Amino acid sequence: AMTGRIQTHRGFMRGSYLGAVGAFVGATVVPQRDIPQLAVDHPMLLSAAALAVSALAWGIVALARLEKRSPTLPRHHASLPK
Repeated sequence: AMTGRIQTHRGFMRGSYLGAVGAFVGATVVPQRDIPQLAVDHPMLLSAAALAVSALAWGIVALARLEKRSPTLPRHHASLPK
């Protein structure tokens, strides 16, 4: 953000926050060894779930790219070294 690339910084911060929330949700919803057991007992169900999660992630990224971008600040500021 100090170099004036506000949109890039916002994108990185959103990604970091959403990644942390996703990790928290995953650890909360599946706290034990359910995923390895699912892979052994029902591999097609696990494959379908992985495909659904991938499609959801793709959709979120596609929507984020369509977001209207606000103009960024100029690169050279009086307070920043040139």
